[in-house]
Amino acid sequence: MFIRELSEGEHYILDTGHLVAYEDSASYTLKKAAKGLFSTLASGEGMVCDFTGPGKIWVQTRNLKGFAGLLAKLMPKQG
Repeated sequence: MFIRELSEGEHYILDTGHLVAYEDSASYTLKKAAKGLFSTLASGEGMVCDFTGPGKIWVQTRNLKGFAGLLAKLMPKQG
């Protein structure tokens, strides 16, 4: 995990699957990751947050689904 600190008016686009938290001082708009509906569905991407500073954003470097899949492979199996 890392923290991205945005200065006044600075933009940072982040996939929603990597967002952990953000300060109230940072604002965001929710956007499609791709331009058109077909492109969005074909790419497998969903929504992104376009943050505007000032403020801090906490970011996880792996998306939760991918991280859980990695951990599941390491867990002991019942049987």
